[in-house]
Parts: sequence; C-alpha cells; structure tokens
Amino acid sequence: MTTGYDYLKSATDLGVTNVLDTVSRVFGIEGEERGDEYDILCPDPAHNDTTPSVSVNLTTGFWHCFSCGRGGDLLGLGRRALSRDTQAVEQLLRPSSPDALAAILRSRLVRRPRTLSPVLEVPAPASYSAGPLRELLRRGFTVETLRRWDVRYVPHERLMGQKGPFNIYASIGIPIEDDHGRVLAWCYRRTDQSAEWQPRYLYTYGSDGLIRDTWFGLQHYGAADEIVIVEGALDAMWCDQCGIPALALLGTGMATRKLQMLRRYRRVILLGDLDAGGAEVVVKIGNAIGGLVPTRVASYSSWMDARDPAELHPVDLELAVLRSKPWPQWKMAHVS
Repeated sequence: MTTGYDYLKSATDLGVTNVLDTVSRVFGIEGEERGDEYDILCPDPAHNDTTPSVSVNLTTGFWHCFSCGRGGDLLGLGRRALSRDTQAVEQLLRPSSPDALAAILRSRLVRRPRTLSPVLEVPAPASYSAGPLRELLRRGFTVETLRRWDVRYVPHERLMGQKGPFNIYASIGIPIEDDHGRVLAWCYRRTDQSAEWQPRYLYTYGSDGLIRDTWFGLQHYGAADEIVIVEGALDAMWCDQCGIPALALLGTGMATRKLQMLRRYRRVILLGDLDAGGAEVVVKIGNAIGGLVPTRVASYSSWMDARDPAELHPVDLELAVLRSKPWPQWKMAHVS
C-alpha cells in the first residue's frame, strides 16, 4: 500500500471468522467495542500509548493508529502484541477444523471481487511533498485523516494528456486504490494556488475505465457491513473522519461491475450533492440496486448550510444518514 504498510491480508484471507475473539482472546488485547471497531492501545513498542489510539475493524481485521500512523492487518497486530514472528502468528490464526476451512473458502468466493484488468503501473507524484495542505486543514480535515488516505501536496507535476504532456501546479494528490491497496490512478485536485486553466479534478491519463469499474475507498471499506455512497473523494474522506464508512463515485461513470459491487453490503445509503447532478446520481444508483440491496437515501435538512457531504458539520452528517428514507419512499416523493 502507499501508506507504507506491508501487503495486507483481510481476516477472511487469514482464515479468521471472529476478529473480536481473535484480538481479545488469542492476542490477549483488552479494548472497547465500538460498533464495527475495537479500540485498543497502540501495540507498537515505539509508541508509548496511554489512551486507546488504535481502531481495529471487526470485519477486515485491519487496524490503524490515529496517533502515530502505524497500521496493518491481524498478522502485524499479532506480531507486535505477542512478540512472535509471522509464521507463529499464522499458525495461531489457522482454521481448527476441515469444516472451518471450508467455510473460509466459501466466504472468500463470495466476498473477493474479480481482479481488475488491465492494471496500470501508476507511480506516486514525482515531486512528492507532505505539505502544505492548508486548504484541507482549514476545511476541518485532520493530519491523521490525510495520512490515512495518503493525501499529498504536489507543488509541480508533469502529466500526460490526450494531446501530450503538460504541467500542473499546487495541486492535491489523492491515490485511488482497490480493496487490496493497489494504486489504480491518482486524482489531482486544484487549489487556490493552481493555474487558472487547471480543471477542478484531473485523473491519471488512461485510467477512465478503471475508475468506472471501482469505488474510491474500497481499501478501507471493501468488506464493511453497510456503506454510504457519496460523489467525491473528499466527501468519502470527510465521512470517514466523522466515523461513517463511505465510498465515492468519482465522476458519473458507473459500469455494471461497479454497481454490482454494492451487492456485497447489507445496506446502502445514498448521499449525493445538493444539486441536480446529485439527485441524478441518487436516481441512477437507486434504480440499479434498489430492488437487490436494502437502499436508503440520506437528505439535507433546511438548517444545514451545505451543498455536499464534505461541507456538513459532523453532527449534521450523522443526522442526514440517520434520517435517511427507504429508496421506494424517496423515489415516490422526488421522481415524477
């Protein structure tokens, strides 16, 4: 992954059916269960953590420390907690019976998406810099969130376009990854310091097909129980910072495979921008999956001074999701 973690294996890949039991009983780590997360002290010896800074996802087993930035999968967590090597931890996680192994294999067949093809070899921006990202910080994003999503400030980058190479300046680089953490493309967002001609969003040249096939945020929420669907990458990152699992559409491209991915979730909540384009996105996705997956539509209330999810105060964002309406009911009221 571009975050600096080793290659991650989900709980399913490791043969783990109960992440909470594994972390608490097998690894002996005490913590506090909070919805789909388990909050614990950071297991990294170099981090003298006194208050729980790590959240372990109880579906995937992935963990992340919001203080020091460390993270990884259950193997990495076990190595640190037990001071044992990878092979020893893998042995502890191995299914205990043939029936358990068969259940794991069946789960893999259901949950694992097909490999995207072709895959671009996408390098990180050449002129990498960790900052400044003042524009995002002013909007309320934390440094921890920017690190979690590997957001980068790009002073200058030479990109390839349909008519040849060109230069962009003072942009925000956001990697687009699949659920294995593999970078498929980069999204470059203009800032107030960018050249006037530069569009609001630019993507790695030749990645259009890949973006139409996948969702932004799968590396964190590909195996979540339920999901909120938003339009832009910053919207998904803001939801994540507010404790709401979300995937972003990125533009308006929705291939059949992309829509089929949503069938893996127990419930889907649609939260578009507050404009005609946002309503169009909600209708398109709702029509495609509303009869296959329990689907709801979140809504902005009159007091919410916002046009998109990234502008919502955390409390208002939570209210918009909590007050979502079933898709058939929303459609009847808004679609003639």
